[in-house]
Amino acid sequence: MPVSLPNTMQALFIVAIVIYFSCGITSGRYVDLSYPSVPDGLPSRVSGTIINGESLGRRMEWPQNWESAANDEFWTLAVCKGDMLGAGMFADPENAGVLFTPPRLSSQSVFSSFPAEFVKWGWDVQEIVGEECNFEYQWGIREALRGMGSSGVPHNSNGGSVWCYKVRHYRPEDAYDEEGDFDINDQTYQVDGRTYRMTGANFILAMDPTQGVLVGLSRYGPIHEGKDRNPPIANHELPLLRSASDIMWGAYKLPSGSMNIRWLVSATITNKATTSIIKRVLDMRHASLMPWPGLYIRFDSEEGRALLGTPNAQGFGYLLIQRKEELGKKFIFAVRVFHTSSPDPLPCLAFEIRDVPPGVGGTMDGISLAG
Repeated sequence: MPVSLPNTMQALFIVAIVIYFSCGITSGRYVDLSYPSVPDGLPSRVSGTIINGESLGRRMEWPQNWESAANDEFWTLAVCKGDMLGAGMFADPENAGVLFTPPRLSSQSVFSSFPAEFVKWGWDVQEIVGEECNFEYQWGIREALRGMGSSGVPHNSNGGSVWCYKVRHYRPEDAYDEEGDFDINDQTYQVDGRTYRMTGANFILAMDPTQGVLVGLSRYGPIHEGKDRNPPIANHELPLLRSASDIMWGAYKLPSGSMNIRWLVSATITNKATTSIIKRVLDMRHASLMPWPGLYIRFDSEEGRALLGTPNAQGFGYLLIQRKEELGKKFIFAVRVFHTSSPDPLPCLAFEIRDVPPGVGGTMDGISLAG
C-alpha cells in the first residue's frame, strides 16, 4: 500500500537510493543491507584486568599489528551503509522496508515473542553471574557505564542494575567430546518438522533496562560460526532467528520487558574492518583513542555515519529500524569513541539514542544538541 511522505522524507529517500546504487557501482558490488553477522569482542586472552585496582587513564597508542586506517573504497562503503541506516531510522516501517535486500513490505521484525523465539530456534540463554559480569576487572567499561547513568554493577550486587546474558546456538551441556574439545557438529534441533544443525553462534550481552543501556560485549553470529562446523553450514540451513539485532532485542527484554533505549554500545572491539574505520576517524579528527568519555562525534557528520556503517555497529541501526512498533521512532544522535580501562585497552563505540522529534523529517536539521 503506498504511503505518502513529507517532502523532506521523499528527498531523503531519493538521495539514499542514489547513494545506494552509486556505492554499488563504484565498489563493484552493492552494499549488502541484509542482517550483519560478524565477530567482535574479546580476543582469546583476557584483557580486562586492572593493575592494582586502578583505571589506566592514558592515551592508547594504536597497536602495530592492528589494521591501518580504512582506504577510500571501504570508507565510502561504510558511509553509504550509515546513510542507509540513518534514512531507515527516520522513516515509517512501510517505507524503511524498501531499504532491505530484498525489499520488504515493512521493516518491522517478525520476531516478537521472547524468550519463546529463542527456544523455538535452538538458542540457549543463560544469565551470567560472577566475573564474567564484572565491568571493572573483566571488561574495563565500568566508568563508561556510569557515564551513561548506569550503576555499572551487576543487579545481584548491592546497588547494582546490570544484567548479563550468554545467548548460544548450541547445547552447552553437550558441547565437548571425551577429550575436552568443543564439538557440536552433530547437534541438531527441529522447527516445524524440519531438522537444523546448531551453528555454534554465541553472544555475551549486558543491559541496564532502568537506564536504557544495551552493550554487546562479544558477538559471533550464526553465519560466521556456521562456517566452522564440519561440514560447514550453508546459508539456507541457518536459523531464521539469526540477526544480531533480533538477538540483542530478545535478550534486552528478558529482565523487565523495557521499551526504553538510550545507549547502544559495542565494547572490546577487535574486528579489523571496524578498527580500520575507527583509525581513520581518529586521524581525520587529529585525535588519539582516549578513555571515557572519549571522542564525541555527531551522526550528521561523515565520520559518524561511517562508524554506524561498521560491522560492529550495523546491528544497532537495524535494531532501531526494526523495533519502531515497540520503541517508536528513534535515531542515533551521536557516538562516543573510547577505549576500555585495562592494561591492554580495546576500542569501544557508544551510540547515543534519541527520539525523533515530532515534525522532523528525514534529516537532523533543526535538532538541537541540548538536552
